[in-house]
Amino acid sequence: MEFKNPYSLSRNYTELHALLVEGYEIPCFVDYSYLDNKERVYRDICRVRRRAEFQISFSARGIGYGDISSWHKENGKREIDCFVDLCKMLNVEFIEV
Repeated sequence: MEFKNPYSLSRNYTELHALLVEGYEIPCFVDYSYLDNKERVYRDICRVRRRAEFQISFSARGIGYGDISSWHKENGKREIDCFVDLCKMLNVEFIEV
């Protein structure tokens, strides 16, 4: 079944990151697949939140879809760049604010 929704969705990852920095937790849609079948892509709703600098996670019901951690900081990357890359990888969309 194809994913359908009545919302206006955004891929403005800079805006999404700014909302997280302000302390918001945002519901968003992400793509994922299972290891045994990477060809089949599923869509799920999850929450993205930022606990502190370089501590951002996408998760729902105990499932982690992706995160940014201190490992990224230690490798000399900026948080916003890591965040945008992860959002692109997960095909993140969120309801326009």
